[in-house]
Amino acid sequence: MFDTIYCPNIDCTYKRKLKKGEKCPQCGREGELFSLGKGVELIFQKEGKNPNGTKKEENPQNLSGDKVLFNDTTSEAEIKSQIYKDMENLARQEKGTGILSTLALFTGNDAEALMVKALKAMIDQNKILIRQNELIIRRLEAKN
Repeated sequence: MFDTIYCPNIDCTYKRKLKKGEKCPQCGREGELFSLGKGVELIFQKEGKNPNGTKKEENPQNLSGDKVLFNDTTSEAEIKSQIYKDMENLARQEKGTGILSTLALFTGNDAEALMVKALKAMIDQNKILIRQNELIIRRLEAKN
């Protein structure tokens, strides 16, 4: 259903979709059909990323504050501010910003665009929950 044709060459940087029988304009290899999951994995490999989206040379323990949701030095006010920003972004997504129709133009697939939008909303919801949990944990630790 969500299968897409990509250049299968991991060393090639071409990441756009191809048509059936079309060859990659960069390396000349014929495109192959990939499921949604395998296609995402291939794109991550081409970008030099791990399956979780982090760059291969990154060490998760050494991430700076701008690459994580919060750290030990992040104040409660900063966490609350980011929660409100994420809630506003989520509300805008639910209201609709025209991105769905624009994405459908490029992909030619409304269902795929809807899935991308739903996944983005779920990620934003999870960020909100993680930050709220951190605030709860901090308050509980402060009482003890």
